Amino acid sequence: MRNFSVCLSLLIFLSCGIFCSRTQAQKKNIEAWKRSDTLFFRYPMDIPPEISGSFAELRATHFHGGVDFRTLQREGIKVYGIAPGRIFRAEVSRTGYGKALYVQHEDGLISLYAHLSKFGMGLESRIRKAQRQSRNPEVRLENLQIKVPAKRLIARSGNTGSSGGPHLHLEMRRDSLRLNPACFGLEIADSIPPILYYIAVYQSSRNRPATASTAPLPPEEVFLDSCMQEVLMDAPAYDQAMYQALKGIYEDLSYDAATASFQRLSPRTPREPAFCLDLPADTLLPFGNDAVAAYYPTDALPDTLWVNGPCAFGLCTLDSIQHMPFHYGLYELAVLVREETPEQAFAPDFDTLAFYRLNAVSHALYRNIRQHIDPLFYAKTRKRLEKAWVIPQKGATPYSVLRENGVLNPLPGSFYRLKIIARDFSGNESVLERVIAKD
Repeated sequence: MRNFSVCLSLLIFLSCGIFCSRTQAQKKNIEAWKRSDTLFFRYPMDIPPEISGSFAELRATHFHGGVDFRTLQREGIKVYGIAPGRIFRAEVSRTGYGKALYVQHEDGLISLYAHLSKFGMGLESRIRKAQRQSRNPEVRLENLQIKVPAKRLIARSGNTGSSGGPHLHLEMRRDSLRLNPACFGLEIADSIPPILYYIAVYQSSRNRPATASTAPLPPEEVFLDSCMQEVLMDAPAYDQAMYQALKGIYEDLSYDAATASFQRLSPRTPREPAFCLDLPADTLLPFGNDAVAAYYPTDALPDTLWVNGPCAFGLCTLDSIQHMPFHYGLYELAVLVREETPEQAFAPDFDTLAFYRLNAVSHALYRNIRQHIDPLFYAKTRKRLEKAWVIPQKGATPYSVLRENGVLNPLPGSFYRLKIIARDFSGNESVLERVIAKD
């Protein structure tokens, strides 16, 4: 009997020891899982990630505040939280984000999922109840505290609100900033550098550059790009086949601006501006009221650009991703200059005239896109050209570096080397260099 008691006591002791050790190990594993999981951001859907719209892309009225993920051209794809958190808001609107969920994560980070077709986590019935009570299909549920574990289904993708086709719009926010999801690991493999279409040179209209101002733009630069930016970008259901069909129809034609029709015309004389436009009196202060912009196709850009005084620059460019029929915005843009004299013609250092890197978009910048793009160029070509200068006191700008408001003041008889670098998030870049000379 005594031996039995001793054995029983020993068994209980060993069991308690094993239980305690397992409990401590489980606690450590749980804490480690929590730490690793809160730092890990997963793609919001279990399908190969493809995007139809990039962060900070130039839209008609704003900088794009998130990333548009494609959903196999259909609705109903399962949507998951990108990290553990709590749903604190759900809303339904006829326009804008449509059906949208807001999830709070650690460190004040918020993720937003928009254009949904259906809510998960029991929210669909609560939304319908709120709609019945308010007799209004547009409702918002605030102050929710619905816990979202890792890998938990929170919604289904859709095409609600201001959406041109089925897709999922994902935003990441902190305070008054919209953050670039690619900076959190939600990036897309890309090996294609941006394409530089036009360079703009802004200066005094004295000694106006020669220009074939009546020469029309090639159709693919007007019609196709308009389709890509205004239709395809906002309607992910369109695909490469449609683009190729459109291109096949118009590739042998030219656009006659006078008759607003496509005709066969002789090609533009190379190495001169495609056209020049007189700028409004207050466009660029150092130029007074006689400023002019000369727009050069990059394949017809002369080796030396002659200017007669203070000048500034602009760039029309779009990025691409292999196998995707969409155009995307830049991640980085740098406009660099250096003075070149006989003594330092090969000096390696450039001064930064303008530079941005789009890791975040502030609330002030979000809708201030009219400050950033050239409205006259857009009116003529339906393409968005980014100005590398600003009108002082006109609002926020994406540029983190902007020397002298982006204006170069060349000395008489001096030469400068202009270097423009356009880069996407994957590091693919296109570089253009030219000589700037003051006459």
